[in-house]
Amino acid sequence: MARDLGQPLARGRQLLLALQNHGVCGDTGAPTCDQPFIPHFRVARGERVLAHLGFTPAEAALSGEMGVAEPAQLHGRTLEWKASKGGVFTVFARGERGDASYSGCADLTS
Repeated sequence: MARDLGQPLARGRQLLLALQNHGVCGDTGAPTCDQPFIPHFRVARGERVLAHLGFTPAEAALSGEMGVAEPAQLHGRTLEWKASKGGVFTVFARGERGDASYSGCADLTS
């Protein structure tokens, strides 16, 4: 079973949040789970996580404290990975018209 993070990113209970939508510049420093604008989501260890991007990137990468059981895979507009631990994470995506970063905090449920 996969945890679907929502389409597109940036609103409501979707896992990833576009930092610029909350007036926070990506240059302000690394995100943390303690920051009030970083959304929290419950994820089980080993669960497949799907992050839907609002555009088709040429490349995308996952970074942060949240461990991954295997490397993230980009499939069109969707970045997929398996969670191995909780913590803050950032998805960076670069496309034809620029790039975007999305951050969230994975709260491990088991």
